[in-house]
Amino acid sequence: MKKLIALIILISSYTNAQFYEVEYETQIKVKYNEKGLDFYKEISDPEVRKQNIDQNENPPALDFKFIFNNDEANVIELPK
Repeated sequence: MKKLIALIILISSYTNAQFYEVEYETQIKVKYNEKGLDFYKEISDPEVRKQNIDQNENPPALDFKFIFNNDEANVIELPK
């Protein structure tokens, strides 16, 4: 009986090793140069222009999960 349990544990640990999940968070940082800021010259209101630049320079962080097994790899965006 002990040998059977040891065999089951050994086999189950081997199969679990073939399935991986990795969770990670991304944070994008954008810094505009003069050429990049020329794009925002079309916006006439300076407050709206500044708000758009700030929003694009500091986007919210995103969480993802990679799921790997022997046959495929998937990426899932996790909800906040």
